[in-house]
Amino acid sequence: MLDAALLGNGSVLVACGQAGVRLLTADGRTKARWDVPADQLVLADHGGTALLVAGYGRVREVSRLDLATRSVRRWTTLRARQIVPSFDGRHLITADDDGISVLDTLAARPTVVWRELGGGERLLGRLARTPAGCTGVVASPLPDGTQVVELWRWDLPGWELRSRLRTDAFRPGHCAALASGGLLAADPEPADGPPERTVLHWTTERPLTRSGAGAVPSIEGVAPHGPIVDGDHWTLAVPGPDGTGVLLHTGAGAGSAPTATVFLPQADTQVPGLRRHGDAVTHWHRSGRVLATTPDGATLLANLRVTVG
Repeated sequence: MLDAALLGNGSVLVACGQAGVRLLTADGRTKARWDVPADQLVLADHGGTALLVAGYGRVREVSRLDLATRSVRRWTTLRARQIVPSFDGRHLITADDDGISVLDTLAARPTVVWRELGGGERLLGRLARTPAGCTGVVASPLPDGTQVVELWRWDLPGWELRSRLRTDAFRPGHCAALASGGLLAADPEPADGPPERTVLHWTTERPLTRSGAGAVPSIEGVAPHGPIVDGDHWTLAVPGPDGTGVLLHTGAGAGSAPTATVFLPQADTQVPGLRRHGDAVTHWHRSGRVLATTPDGATLLANLRVTVG
């Protein structure tokens, strides 16, 4: 299993690579299945449509799934370095070597309706999106041949650039941007022996207010993959108790500390997934485990194990 999302009606949509796509009940029973390869789901904000993306290197085969009629039709083939995992039902955000492109998915073939970046500007890391905004880390060339790294934040749907915050904190694999602005860096805290900890450092447009003098949030354990982000939700994955399974420490918003912890038993060290859609946050792992909670983590909405066969 390569992607998953809890939908507004309580069903769980999962992408299983070459094994296709399934629609499941919250306890794991199959409601529908489609023999369309997909390793990424791109959900419309309204929840009625999902784009099914199968990646073959930089080439992406994209189909459109109508969740009301349960019909699928092939849309197009794209070359893209990344495809943002949510869209407004029409406009799809992608990124490639030329910058950011916004595509009209209701056109018969890909039509670019907006572009961002140019003149040597490069996107670093992944874009984060909510219906209200989009943020990414951008490297821009300077006249002396060096570059400046900034956190760019746009308002959506009009792509008004609202801020460019300079940062020296970005390091691939250790940092991630949030859609509303803010850069989260996760660094292991040196220790003489166990237990080890991961310290969270935030870069934000406004100074953060700490609960104590010099207080810096941290979690027990080392997060080898760095922050995993969808929109304004983030998670850090560390080994579970006694080294078994994975603990996901999850929070929401720039400057926050973890507010919920999710345990994925029998999960290995592969990167887990996170998705915020509607009133749910879905956690998934390639081992087939899917857990979904309310955004505050207080209520469990789905708990299942997907087997591909």
